[in-house]
Amino acid sequence: MKRFLPLLVLLLLPAACAQPITDLLLHPENFDNQVVTVRGEVLGVLRRGERAWVNIENGGAIGVWCENHMVENIKVTADYHHRGDIVQVTGVFHRACPEHGGDPDIHAESLDIVEVGFEISREVNWWLMVSSILLLALSIYLSVQLRRRAEKRASPYWY
Repeated sequence: MKRFLPLLVLLLLPAACAQPITDLLLHPENFDNQVVTVRGEVLGVLRRGERAWVNIENGGAIGVWCENHMVENIKVTADYHHRGDIVQVTGVFHRACPEHGGDPDIHAESLDIVEVGFEISREVNWWLMVSSILLLALSIYLSVQLRRRAEKRASPYWY
């Protein structure tokens, strides 16, 4: 029995690992109506009565249908200025959920926050902005000058 315990642990280990969302979307027939674990960044939370949709992304995006109490600790969703919370979701994957219009989704049994999101500082490169504006002004000036020169050389007669 002691010899089989490490083997049993090794066999059960892949089931505990998070599955990439792209695998679920590219090969949905392999995971349909099975319990899966995925990890991804929270893109948005949409509350619907006693339940909520959580959209997560890690190369591919999928909707997670869960209870409201599961999303109470989600504080940061992803946008241009923020990195969203990283969550790990375990639930039943449906490749064509009959309850939600035939779209692929996960009905969550658990949702845990793995990393808290944060603000992304994006500083403006003023040198690049000023040089771009000057280059734009120069190109407008040159195009106007070239048009005037072409109009002066144009024939006054219409043939």
